[in-house]
Amino acid sequence: MFQEPQNVSDGQLRALAASGLGSRLVARLIVKLGSLELAGNATIQQLKQVGMSQRSASKCYQSMAKVKPELLRSQMRDHELGLISIDDPGYPPLLRLIPDPPVALWGRGRFEALEPPTLAIVGSRRCSAHGARLAWRFSSQLASWGLTLVSGGARGIDACAHRAALSVGGRTVVVLGSGHGHCYPADHAELFGDIVEQEGVVVSEFAPMVEPRPGHFPRRNRIVSGLSLGVLVIEAGSRSGALITARLAAEEHGREVLALPACVDTCEAVGSLGLLAKGEAHMVTTPKDVVGQLLTSKNLLAAAREQHVRRWGPPSKEPSVSSDGVHQ
Repeated sequence: MFQEPQNVSDGQLRALAASGLGSRLVARLIVKLGSLELAGNATIQQLKQVGMSQRSASKCYQSMAKVKPELLRSQMRDHELGLISIDDPGYPPLLRLIPDPPVALWGRGRFEALEPPTLAIVGSRRCSAHGARLAWRFSSQLASWGLTLVSGGARGIDACAHRAALSVGGRTVVVLGSGHGHCYPADHAELFGDIVEQEGVVVSEFAPMVEPRPGHFPRRNRIVSGLSLGVLVIEAGSRSGALITARLAAEEHGREVLALPACVDTCEAVGSLGLLAKGEAHMVTTPKDVVGQLLTSKNLLAAAREQHVRRWGPPSKEPSVSSDGVHQ
């Protein structure tokens, strides 16, 4: 579950919001010291123990000291945010499996929406009308079968997937490339609010007032893939960020990558057709094809459970996916 603002410690907030502390460094501190809270309270000597020079350790220590925890808690309350960190037993198990998981997620909405069975649906922001129709048809059907749809909240295919899930009473997850204090794109504020009201969730690894920047979106894409059993590419151009998500899913996360065969004479589909031509994605033509491929991902749930048990003991319930994609 997300921690309420009043339950988030000063140390946690210092580690997450200090400038100059990347997620990899914070992760090393958590391993060394035992928790995110202790990472945020690290001394200069402890910072040096994870490979930092005296100068870098001093700089990071000073940066953490400048963080104002109560201001961050106020921002969390203003945007109705909770927090879950990687040292929490309830941290999303599939996300924990990727090589570079976010050390924490700031979330607004229903935490349970992050649980499997989850499917990422991605594609171009400037999709064709045909691509938008496909995104709606596949997303609405898959959501009606109980799959939670994960995407990046962008215009185009992302928005189609989110709205289609809502149209059938399904759950959907938005992963932001900014803090919650900066809705991006701005005209999706109502959409994100609707998702939260319908028991979905909007999450980000960035502190509340972090602005959207180009480098944030590839990092956002790894979370979209990491939360999901597989990635379905509806329609993607040759330079679409959806291809980054597909590559991460296949090469680093061990997830299923699926793609639709699109019109061969449109530039909006060059990237997704390339995935199929190179054998980098399974071709699917119906929503049932998608569910069939996801059934091969049950080993991911087993691996996530084994990792959870090794560190935290048996979970209260074990997520699973049935033959039609719904919770068992």
